[in-house]
Amino acid sequence: MNWIKVAVITLSTIAISVLVALLYLQLKEDISFSLLKTAPEIVQIRTDDLLLRYPNIVGIQVVSADLSKNIRYILYTSIRDEEVKKLYDLFLLKSITTEVPVFTNNTVQNTRMIRLINHEYVCSPFEETISYDFLPESGKYITTVCAMSIPPDYGNFDGIVGVFLRKPPTELESDILRIEIRSLAELIWKESSKKD
Repeated sequence: MNWIKVAVITLSTIAISVLVALLYLQLKEDISFSLLKTAPEIVQIRTDDLLLRYPNIVGIQVVSADLSKNIRYILYTSIRDEEVKKLYDLFLLKSITTEVPVFTNNTVQNTRMIRLINHEYVCSPFEETISYDFLPESGKYITTVCAMSIPPDYGNFDGIVGVFLRKPPTELESDILRIEIRSLAELIWKESSKKD
């Protein structure tokens, strides 16, 4: 009789494991960290160009945000550093969600987000960003994230342009980045307005 109990428990465990694996694969297919929508080609070109012109930039990410649902979506990511690219690609491969919260239970991150929603230009240590929570290994390559809202002007909030830096910017570099990010955010807003 004991062998029957063992067989039933073993078969039940296998069945549950198969169901969990199938559910995971379905979720992975339906809800992967792939992009729900992508940035227009002109935005991708300008983002890549900005990345190439400044050696201190490790990567740039364009994110769309839906405040009513408290979620943000990656529209486009451009990465120069090969090690960071490998980490990011591995993260996308392993992720089963497209939804990253706008607001979390982290006060520092929420304060940063409120400043961005209020259209401030914000430079923060990488460790204080939600990106660090998802890819802490990138902290070896990234020290600072400077960001601005999309659009950069008051009245609307559609997302964020984040620039990931190898070392903290000097005051002059920060001023130049502010201008560059603002220009990119304006382009993104203009292009997204064309679709609506």
